[in-house]
Amino acid sequence: MSSYVYIYDKQGIELHCLKTHHQVCGLDFLPYHFLLVSVNKRGFLQYTDTSTGEQIASICTRLGRTHCLTHNTHNGIVHVGHSNGTVTLWSPNTPEPLVKMLCHRGPIKSMVIDSDGQYMITGGVDSKVRIWDVRTYKSLGEIKTFSPATTMCLSQRNILAIGSGRKIVTYHEPFSKDLHTPFMKHYCDDVINSIEFCPYEDVLGIGHGAGFSSILIPGSAEPNIDSLEANPYQTKSQRREHEVKMLLEKIQSELISLKADSIKNIADMTQEELVMLKQKEEEAVKTAKRADFRKRGKSGALKQINTMEKRAKKQEISFKKQKEARKNAILKKKRILEGNYSVLDRFK
Repeated sequence: MSSYVYIYDKQGIELHCLKTHHQVCGLDFLPYHFLLVSVNKRGFLQYTDTSTGEQIASICTRLGRTHCLTHNTHNGIVHVGHSNGTVTLWSPNTPEPLVKMLCHRGPIKSMVIDSDGQYMITGGVDSKVRIWDVRTYKSLGEIKTFSPATTMCLSQRNILAIGSGRKIVTYHEPFSKDLHTPFMKHYCDDVINSIEFCPYEDVLGIGHGAGFSSILIPGSAEPNIDSLEANPYQTKSQRREHEVKMLLEKIQSELISLKADSIKNIADMTQEELVMLKQKEEEAVKTAKRADFRKRGKSGALKQINTMEKRAKKQEISFKKQKEARKNAILKKKRILEGNYSVLDRFK
C-alpha cells in the first residue's frame, strides 16, 4: 500500500491512488502543464496529466536511484540529480536527456532553481554548493559547507537557505560573487530533513527529527502581490474560477522544450506554414536515415558510395567513346559520298 502515490484533499480524505507511480523516490508538480512527475527507485521518470488522468510518458533514465527532482518554472524542463554527480534535463517528448551536466564528484543531495529559470544551485556529498548558469551551463561559484547540504530552498526575493546537519545558513545574494558572507545562521535540535519558505511572508519552515519549527528571515518574501498569478486572499468562488481558467489555459506537454519562446513562434505561424514545416522535417529525417544507413561485411555505406562514383565514371567514359565512334562513322559516310574515300583509308 505504501509503495503507491496517493492524493488527498484538505480534510485528509483520499481522492486518488496512482498505481502507475510505484516505489517513488521524488515527486514534483508542473502547475502550468498540470503534470505530476515522479522518479522511482529503478530510475524511471513518469509524467501523468492530472486533468485527464492519462500517463503522458514513462522514461528510463538508466542512471540509477535518485532523491533529487525539481523543475524549471520558465520552460517546464525537469532537472534530475543522480548518484554519479550528474544533473540531467528531461522533457516528456524525448526518450534521451536534453542536457547532461557533471556538477559534483559525488551523489547530488539537493537542488533548486530560481523563479526566472536562469540559475540552478546544486549540493553534493562533497560538502560543496555550486551555482550554475542554466543559459550557458557554466559554474558561477561555490560555497563550502561543514557537512553535505541535504536540503535547499530559494525565497521569492532570491534568498538562499541551506540545511546541512543541524545547521541552517542563509545567503542574501547567492548569484553574486560574494558567497562567503552568510546572511543568517540558525541551529536546530535535531537533524534537518526539509526546509521551505512561506510565500508572501518572511517565514522559513523547518522540518527536523524533533518536529517542526519556523524562523523569521527578514526580506525573504515578495511584498507586492500579483493577484492574477496567485492571490492568498481569494474566496472560494474566486478559487473555482481561477482553477477553471488554469484548465482552459493549460499548456500542452508537447510544447515543453529548452526554448521557452517556441510557444510564441508556433502561435504566429499559419496552418499552411505548419504543414510545410512538418513536411520539411519528415524529409530531413528521411535523408538522415539514408545517410546513416549501414550494412554488415564489405558492403558498407562508404564502399557503396565509392562503387557508385566508379560506376558514374565508367558510364561517362563509355558515353564519350560512343560519341567519338558515332562522329567517326558520320565522317566516313561523308567521305564515301564525296568520293574521297579509298580502300587504304581503313588502315589509318
